[in-house]
Amino acid sequence: MKKGDQVYILAPGQDPLKAKVSEILTVNGSVKKAADEDCSISLFCPKDPDHQYVPFTVISDILPSYSSDSRVNAENPRISAMIGGYPEMYGDSKFMSVLVYDFVHGQYLVPAKTAAGGHTTDITEPIRGSHEVAFLSVSTSARPDSPVFPLFTDWNALSKYKAVMDDEDSITLVMNFQQAVAMMSKGYEGMVINPFGPGSFFLSEPFIGSITKLDGYREEFVLKENGNEK
Repeated sequence: MKKGDQVYILAPGQDPLKAKVSEILTVNGSVKKAADEDCSISLFCPKDPDHQYVPFTVISDILPSYSSDSRVNAENPRISAMIGGYPEMYGDSKFMSVLVYDFVHGQYLVPAKTAAGGHTTDITEPIRGSHEVAFLSVSTSARPDSPVFPLFTDWNALSKYKAVMDDEDSITLVMNFQQAVAMMSKGYEGMVINPFGPGSFFLSEPFIGSITKLDGYREEFVLKENGNEK
């Protein structure tokens, strides 16, 4: 990070705000740049110079986005950062609530395979037509014999899945959390975000069940789709 860098203020449930790094403080005082160390930063946000930060705000030079039109793409810097903070913050109920909120509002890259000979385009292009698609599974160290549905926050995380990147029949789709839950119910025993790093998070089937039973989740994602039926 350097003074003058443009970044985005990514607060939970809010639109991104552009800002610039105006000061960096380390144990050595004010510095022009810092890397791989604890520091305090000051930001200047032109659109909201008196911006009030809320807990678990993420600062990133990556803008959250996804696309499945001309090029399959997803960027989830909030989710990546929150997973990175999980080992220290898992006992904080407010942190966990925000983490779950980020999970259920994410758009993820999902690898799959087409029938042999059915895929002739770049892995980064959207699948079109009536290809037969087989979704993949990975396993966790805790349950090596149990199939788990893999999701990826971005291309950097997916690139670590070498078996997919090196297979000419591989394709990649963009899938939201609700679609992933529906896929998980077809023989998987949970989901894992970024199984090959950097940073990963395993969502067990019971944990996902507890999320989808929350009143807020049902109101936003279930009752709306069912015409507000209860």
